[in-house]
Amino acid sequence: MQVPAGSSISIDHEHGFESGAGAAMTLGTGSAATDGVIRRGPRLYVAYPTRRSGAELIDLTCRSWRAHQPWVYVPTDIAGYQRYLDSIVSGHTIGLFLYRVTDHRLIGVVNLAEPVMGAFRSAYLGYYQDIETVGQGYMTEGVGLAIDHAFLDLDLHRLEANIQPQNSRSITLARRLGFRHEGFSPRYLEVAGEWRDHERWAILAEEWRHPPGRSTATTINP
Repeated sequence: MQVPAGSSISIDHEHGFESGAGAAMTLGTGSAATDGVIRRGPRLYVAYPTRRSGAELIDLTCRSWRAHQPWVYVPTDIAGYQRYLDSIVSGHTIGLFLYRVTDHRLIGVVNLAEPVMGAFRSAYLGYYQDIETVGQGYMTEGVGLAIDHAFLDLDLHRLEANIQPQNSRSITLARRLGFRHEGFSPRYLEVAGEWRDHERWAILAEEWRHPPGRSTATTINP
């Protein structure tokens, strides 16, 4: 996948871990909740992942992996979580963890992949959630908060979500959040060793701030 040349986004996540293949890793049992809230909504808040949040992510993914596949393949062990953190440190991913306000439970993840600034100012959006919280509206709120962060805090201009046509739940969420269907890409991404078709969905910052049918005085993030 090629993107126009530009400078990448540099974010100080304050992860408190060493990156690289030679770095040892021990997962704690703490939550990223104490490491700073990026965005807050009525039921969820967003925080950056840390080394300490690895255990709760692995707990989520091991419980939910059958629902995630074949749409997304996520870290299910320490080595996989280390690779995920390395991707964040290298600037290839901006990871956002979604926590429930009432009990600080991790219920979902949003990733902004390959963020590029300059004249492009775009990233690729991906998301997944805990199987035990499906159907309760959490991802509509949580992905919305992540989009707030991308457009209002990081000053991105465009987000693109590439979704397999059979993944009706993700397509419904993208449409609900105001993404436009831009096209169909045959054999677009290699997933689990197979080249899979994807639909392209996208939204611009100005479309998110002032969607049709809503007053421009209304704030997205109350």
